[in-house]
Amino acid sequence: MPTYYRYFFICMGLIFVLTLGAIIISTHHSDVDLHGNEESYPYSNCYVKSEGKVYYNRLSDGYYLVKGADVKTFKPLNVVSDYGTTGKDSNHVYFKTEIIPGLKPAESIYLGNNFITNQRQVFYGNILLKQADAATFTHLFSYYSFDKKHLYYKQNIVNGADANTLKPIKFDANKNNRPIEYVRDKYHVYYKGALIKRANPASFTYLYVEDDQWNTQYAFDGSHYFYQQNIILVNNDINATHLKLLTLDKGFGWHGIFYQGTAIYCYDTDKRELVLLGNRDNSASFSAIDRGVFTDGKHVYFTYGDWNWAGGRTHGLMGHTTGICVAQGANPANFKAIGKFKGKPEGTIYQSGSNSYFHATYTGDGGRHPGLRVFEADGTIKDLPLGDAMSKFFRNSSSGINWAALSGIFNAKRDSDYNDR
Repeated sequence: MPTYYRYFFICMGLIFVLTLGAIIISTHHSDVDLHGNEESYPYSNCYVKSEGKVYYNRLSDGYYLVKGADVKTFKPLNVVSDYGTTGKDSNHVYFKTEIIPGLKPAESIYLGNNFITNQRQVFYGNILLKQADAATFTHLFSYYSFDKKHLYYKQNIVNGADANTLKPIKFDANKNNRPIEYVRDKYHVYYKGALIKRANPASFTYLYVEDDQWNTQYAFDGSHYFYQQNIILVNNDINATHLKLLTLDKGFGWHGIFYQGTAIYCYDTDKRELVLLGNRDNSASFSAIDRGVFTDGKHVYFTYGDWNWAGGRTHGLMGHTTGICVAQGANPANFKAIGKFKGKPEGTIYQSGSNSYFHATYTGDGGRHPGLRVFEADGTIKDLPLGDAMSKFFRNSSSGINWAALSGIFNAKRDSDYNDR
């Protein structure tokens, strides 16, 4: 291709990106500045009042005026643990910033998470659920509701679901990690209303992820592991997959780590696939010593996670690394905890022969989070070598383009985010 053609296409591409960016900013950015004078409502994370007006806070976008709302009588319809984005005043019922046609405040009953009824009809936000039976319609939890015939996820009927045999998903009540996006009937399991193929509903159990602030969704049905609605397979072969879980711990490894035989994997949640970290020299089962510290009877291993920050003129998070490494000098036969370290950071001291190791109680934010470090005689703490580590770097998949706004411009169908905002 001639050079001038290359320049032409580069210039046209830049013009397109700049034009698109201008459209996104002008179309989806709020110019409202409340100057910090906003007053929040109880249980609501989206509606505020300021200077005699009601505003709706669209996530990561700004404040939008709720036109016509009477600030003296307006109140969000949220209750405790409710993620709805609806409200009402003496005259109208609102979904986000818009009036819901056909609903009168005096006769509206809020069921939870944007489900509303007037005992004749049922709405999800401003959408009439035409097939819903108002007499039997019940809010289940999160964005799930049901009537005598159908299970609903938000405004959508979950096709094939048996509304008469719905059961909660099993979870570890001691961890208080109640699943809010999963539901099961006698025959199937669903995630956000989507069928999870090959899942066994009777044994399907929601798994706890340590130090998780990102609502990471893993589950196990006694035979296979799942991430959201995706089954986790080796080489996409269900018959050859017999994975064992090593750890789901964002404190000492960003990704979930699994193993099968000698192979150790982590799960790429962006691409929805297992990634081989490496192979160890035996196939014995692992057992946990501490968070991020394991043994297979032959070696002591520690896992670690790196938050990979860009340096120099480029700023921001480039991605994450998850790894597992043999702790040099550690013998599982005599590796044991000998006491607590009360310095900074606090943690547990382990001993193996003449070697001492440190396990941090709190991982902290950013940087590297190894399960073990070297503990020197003078109390200093140093990193163990990672030369033989099995690890993988995953580049951050986010970009500067507001794809959510872009999909709105072209009226693309997209699932609502967690708060349906």
